[in-house]
Amino acid sequence: MFQWSRDEVQLGWLLGTTTVGGVVALALSDTVTLISLFVLPATIAALSLGPIGTLLVAAYASVWALALSIQVHSFTGPGHGSGFATVVAVAAISTVAASRWRRREVTLHRISLVAEAAQATIVRPIPSRLGSLTFATIYRSAAEEARVGGDAYAAVAYPEGVRLLIADVRGKGLEAVGLAADVLASFREFAPGSVTLVDVARHLENAIVPGLGDEDFVTALLVDFTADQIGLVSCGHPWPLLRRGDQVTEIIIDRPSPPLGLGVQPRLQTHPFRPGDQLFVFTDGLIEARNRHGAYFEPISVIRDLPAGESPRETLDRLITSLDEHAGSRLADDLAIVLTEYTADPVTTLVEGVRVLAGESGPVG
Repeated sequence: MFQWSRDEVQLGWLLGTTTVGGVVALALSDTVTLISLFVLPATIAALSLGPIGTLLVAAYASVWALALSIQVHSFTGPGHGSGFATVVAVAAISTVAASRWRRREVTLHRISLVAEAAQATIVRPIPSRLGSLTFATIYRSAAEEARVGGDAYAAVAYPEGVRLLIADVRGKGLEAVGLAADVLASFREFAPGSVTLVDVARHLENAIVPGLGDEDFVTALLVDFTADQIGLVSCGHPWPLLRRGDQVTEIIIDRPSPPLGLGVQPRLQTHPFRPGDQLFVFTDGLIEARNRHGAYFEPISVIRDLPAGESPRETLDRLITSLDEHAGSRLADDLAIVLTEYTADPVTTLVEGVRVLAGESGPVG
């Protein structure tokens, strides 16, 4: 079935409106002169159409302005055709402006694609399966003009299991990408070693502090998946959610550390993590999403109502669908979510499976 494009609909609407305006102006020419009104079609076209569409609308409006000028004898009157000259001048300026705006849009689109490809290299996908852990991830940027932002996540294998990082750089868009890249590079370099999660947090801060501005900082949540438990270190980051059966609880972080860059004081705490459990870690773009009435999105109640027994990918897709229905796809901040499910028993397969997939300890995401 044939469908009109947005530009074609806009072009048809402007030409039709100009025709109606021309007919009305000619009908009222004995009482009022409306030549100057024909500057509007070209001006509106420049704001919504490309240079070719703007040129067509401008030329069509100029023809109507010429016909009206002849009808009211404008060229022999006091103004000597000044109204028509104004319409033609605005038409020319509008066409040039539309051409320049379109070139800028093309340039911005190319920059966006390059930036998006760069971020895809920086924030590499986490494998869907690592040993007995199944992962699902999503990333969205609030910067529509760039489609990139300062949220980041990564997973690495280490001798006892898997480590996960999710981080949120202050700010959004292209300005935050460089700092997010530094955080991820430091994590991938240091976290695979035989060091504690507390040591990883301290290392991340030491690595990024030299390049921070006066108001820069990074919130981060570090997770260890080992045997039958998880270890958590939070640096000013939103608390994770644990889904066990039909219960969804927020894991309260005791004595959370300040964000990276503000003097971290990391402290490790552990929680049971059993087969079938799901851990949701996310940036504040999830909990700060609002609907048109200003109400915040409530992920706990939404997750609690999601069907049981689905894969992490299906569960995360349903969560995002609920978020879009709530916020209308309008995000005030960047958003990243990593859902991890413990899918195997016995739990000893976690470490063994990771070592098989990753070889010796090293980056896996």
